[in-house]
Amino acid sequence: MNTKQELVIAILDYLNELEVRATYGAVAEVLGVLPRSVGQQFLGEKRPYASWVVREDTGLPTDYLEEQLHPKILSKKSIIKSGAVLRRNMRLDKDT
Repeated sequence: MNTKQELVIAILDYLNELEVRATYGAVAEVLGVLPRSVGQQFLGEKRPYASWVVREDTGLPTDYLEEQLHPKILSKKSIIKSGAVLRRNMRLDKDT
């Protein structure tokens, strides 16, 4: 992957394909950035496609309206909470 934005797209594609959530912290760990910056700088417009990136405490994305959530956001209980697990599941190199 050449840029962090390309990596974000790959992560969102993966989460959407599997319909699984990942925390801001897990995504931040893969990107090598602070968790707060994930939503502010990398996810872009609030929309169902990006709503799979969530807060660990609520299991939902921050400040999303109901219509901005993916309809299946709560269909699975599991949430990826570790960057290492997300990286492994996506088969990314450690230096990606």
